[in-house]
Amino acid sequence: MKQHTDSLGFLLNNAARLAKTDFANRMEQLGITFSQYMVLKDISINSGGGEDNLTLAAIAKRLNSNRPNMTGIIDRLEKQDLIKRAHNSRDRRAQIITLTDKASSLMEELQIMSNETTSKALEGFQESEVALVKEYLIRIINNLL
Repeated sequence: MKQHTDSLGFLLNNAARLAKTDFANRMEQLGITFSQYMVLKDISINSGGGEDNLTLAAIAKRLNSNRPNMTGIIDRLEKQDLIKRAHNSRDRRAQIITLTDKASSLMEELQIMSNETTSKALEGFQESEVALVKEYLIRIINNLL
């Protein structure tokens, strides 16, 4: 068994990094980066929340990114025909970012890959243990918000 530190911060970071790497390796065959996935997932989750939730600025804020980086990601996703931009009826300076049909079907494949990474990470865990891990992580996240 590999040696690990007792530092909870190190362990959380290392687990997240390894899961992200595993998932990114799976997505590579689809030509999607982890950052692009996060944007697609964010748009998918927030698509029912009104136009203001789907602006570049709102997406960047939720993903803790800056606008120039987000613009680059959005540009690349648009070139792949995964997102489309529309005029914002409430603010001419902002555009509404939505998923294309191509992206919607891709999200199903990406969810399967995400589930595979999660299953790999939680191999050997009992259902009750998985529930506790989720509960603890939610508490940690809420404490940090």
